[in-house]
Amino acid sequence: MCPTLSAWTRRSMCLLLAAVLLAPAPARAQEKLLPENTEMVFSFNLKTMVESPLFAKQIQPKIKERLDANTQIMGVMKAMGFDPFKDLTSITVAVSGFQVDLAGGPPRPDAETLIIVRGNFDVAKIEASVNSLVAAGGQERVITSKLGSRNLYEVKEVGEKSMYACFVDGTTMVAGTAKDEVEKAIARHEGRGPATQKKEFTTLLAKADTRQAMWGVISLPESIRTLMQGAPQGEVFEKVEGMTMFVSIKEGVIFELNTFATDAAGVEQIKQMMEQVKQMAGILSLQAQDPESGKMISDIVSGITIGDSERDKVVSLRIEIKGSVFEQIMKRMNQN
Repeated sequence: MCPTLSAWTRRSMCLLLAAVLLAPAPARAQEKLLPENTEMVFSFNLKTMVESPLFAKQIQPKIKERLDANTQIMGVMKAMGFDPFKDLTSITVAVSGFQVDLAGGPPRPDAETLIIVRGNFDVAKIEASVNSLVAAGGQERVITSKLGSRNLYEVKEVGEKSMYACFVDGTTMVAGTAKDEVEKAIARHEGRGPATQKKEFTTLLAKADTRQAMWGVISLPESIRTLMQGAPQGEVFEKVEGMTMFVSIKEGVIFELNTFATDAAGVEQIKQMMEQVKQMAGILSLQAQDPESGKMISDIVSGITIGDSERDKVVSLRIEIKGSVFEQIMKRMNQN
């Protein structure tokens, strides 16, 4: 947040500031703060992740090692009285106005985002730390104003959209790329604005498994349908109403994607496309550069199952990765 900090550090601090609060909240409480035009939402139940054996063994030590190596971040967190492994419970990211710019090169996505962060935080300490950083030379990057009785922070990055962040109360913070959406979230919290989304999104949200370590809902934006027109199998996307997904982390990892179709014909088309993707993944295992990589890919492919229900007009793609395979993946990532 001040000029002497690296861009990565500033962005990480912004995420901490925009990721600073939560006690487990039911889906309905999270839904209350979501923008009315939400098209996608992704939620990370960090408390659930941290309590899982796989996270504690494979992921947490790596994160802690990187945090400990960054003295600036650790100093800020200490001043805030903040321990991300104990105090942070969940982060929910809502996306609206998703667009893809195709002019002059590869697709460049753009959207408005609202981040809802919940946890256990000392708001006075956090805001005092932010104010100290601003006073130390970050006035050009961080602007503090008032939103009613609350402090509103605008964080600027060169060439990036500003981020606006505000504590809702002692357990929740909201941050976003649009100032008016942050203001509306505060109003919804106080009961001064509508807390409803579009019918299509609400229907999908009701089908999401919000108990998992990570879950998501996608009401397919029109820009994606337009982007896929003329692409191989692009017509399949015309049959997609939306998707829900979740990731379960325990001794292993389970990923499930549920794609809801407009009709029975769409169910069959979507299932065929997923079967083709599975076949292609199997071919990759045969073309791997070394036997170890080939076996790892083969183990992942063997954990893929595809099912469907014409009655519910849904196709389910489930990938189960055993803990031993996940450990191999992490080792490969650390080597690269």
